Amino acid sequence: MIGSNLFAGTHEDGVLRSSDNGKSWIDVNNGFSVYTTVVALAVSGANLFASTYGGVFLSTDNGTSWTLANTGLSYNLVFCFKVIGNTIFAGTGGSALDGVYLSTDNGASWHNTALTTMYVNALEVSGGNLFAGTSDTLWRRSLSDSGISYVAQPKLVSTLLTSFPNPFTQSTSIKFSTSDHSFAQVSIHNLLGSEVARLFSGELDAGEHSFTWDAHGMPAGMYVALVKIGGEVREIPIVRF
Repeated sequence: MIGSNLFAGTHEDGVLRSSDNGKSWIDVNNGFSVYTTVVALAVSGANLFASTYGGVFLSTDNGTSWTLANTGLSYNLVFCFKVIGNTIFAGTGGSALDGVYLSTDNGASWHNTALTTMYVNALEVSGGNLFAGTSDTLWRRSLSDSGISYVAQPKLVSTLLTSFPNPFTQSTSIKFSTSDHSFAQVSIHNLLGSEVARLFSGELDAGEHSFTWDAHGMPAGMYVALVKIGGEVREIPIVRF
């Protein structure tokens, strides 16, 4: 996602873009030529990267146009990306020099990180380490080896999830604060895990938010208020008398 634009990489139709939360999609493939299978997508600021069987492409205008960004890659097919600040890691496979590459200039040039002769299928960061998943093992390397001083990413839910009043008799307000614009879902579940109420589903700007659950007609007992924002999930037990 870049701003209010959601991007999807497809098997045959290249990159699709939606500006209405997925209600409608348009092709944004100008510059892809015949390479319309998208293996991986990544966002770094306003830069959108797409890996295809024709190489890595870069768009700086929300997919309206694309240019090749392959310089330095020994194998043009990237299976996965990981973005950390201004550094982009790429996991490749298919040649004697395949492995993990990085770019610090928005894909203008790529450099091998010394993990070679590997098909890298997944990249992830934990603490100060970069992890690379290959076809038969897992590798770890300190980010400092690549000149990165890792700072943990701020949580999207920047304050504790609260409910007031709690316990309650008729209604309660679910309150939290977000640190960035993101897609969010707020729902109420019973103790069996079934959703009994959907309070919100859509985009939220950064700031404080409050959603009220009117529990009229629901039996007394314990429930769970669940907030999903980006890849984060927060929950809090709530009790109706």
